[in-house]
Amino acid sequence: MLRTHNWVGWMPTQLMGTHVTGKRLGILGMGRIGQAMADRARAFRMQIHYSNRSRLDPALEQGARFHADPETMLEHCDFLSINAPLTAATRKWLNTERIERLPQGAIVINTARGGVVDDDALIAALKSGRLASAGLDVFDGEPKLHGGYYDLPNLLSVPGENLPHVSHYYSEPHEYWNQDVVVIGGKNSSAEAALDLYRNGARVTLVHRGKELGASIKYWVRPDMENRIKAGQIQALLNARVEEITRDEVVLEQHAQIKRVPARQVFALTGYHPDFSFIESLGVKLDAESRRPALDPNTLESNVPGIHLAGVVIGGRHTGEIFIENGRFHGKQIIQALTK
Repeated sequence: MLRTHNWVGWMPTQLMGTHVTGKRLGILGMGRIGQAMADRARAFRMQIHYSNRSRLDPALEQGARFHADPETMLEHCDFLSINAPLTAATRKWLNTERIERLPQGAIVINTARGGVVDDDALIAALKSGRLASAGLDVFDGEPKLHGGYYDLPNLLSVPGENLPHVSHYYSEPHEYWNQDVVVIGGKNSSAEAALDLYRNGARVTLVHRGKELGASIKYWVRPDMENRIKAGQIQALLNARVEEITRDEVVLEQHAQIKRVPARQVFALTGYHPDFSFIESLGVKLDAESRRPALDPNTLESNVPGIHLAGVVIGGRHTGEIFIENGRFHGKQIIQALTK
């Protein structure tokens, strides 16, 4: 703030986040990490609740309230810290039903294992405002993350897009064995999903509005995808535009003809975009067409002094231009600019 001349003097709300003092913290798994979490929380006079396979000695509890059944702890958790191992019993433990037992606006922290959290349930609760936020150090299936964490998919805006069997995020293939699946899109995510589904027994149709597969498909994925299409193992409908999605088929237009493709599941992998309204609310100027932000390419500082941008937001609508190989340098550029 000082370097950018944006500090206007002290104010009570400066840099203020969510108050933790006096709040209730629930800890699932009171091993060494859980106990360390409790020690730090006591400094903020937080009320500690915990659930563990066995109750701690009173000297270790230090006044924390034990819940033999973790279900009874949830209603006392303004903050829920998950520190439990991943077992058959804890897989997807934090599901929709348990989230509903948490207080409105609770905050979830998971530093244990990604599989302890049901991603679909957590994402839905965050989007609806049922949960205020989540701090996640681990993810199920990492480094391949659930697409819902990226948010803001590029919608097709066609009838039926909101049907329950239509998803903008690919999950896993196993439940679609011997089923008709339509994958919409022609870039890397679509190609990888189509191949994964095919290899796990699904009957896959790829629908893409372009006349050929996207140029951004990884060089080791493209020949595999092209060979599967050539062999007829994956049906590819190019130059096709989706008109409607019904409960059991996708209606599309191709070469001025209407086609109907059977579909038990539809993956509309049409990409996602940054939250442009949030970026503009900071005063950052965006190009009217590409939505790329105005910034210095060397420091990644935007037109607003002190606000640096990194990752896919730099690409605007063209998020595919930013990936691990080039995006990993953004942090270094920003740090170098800030330390000059």
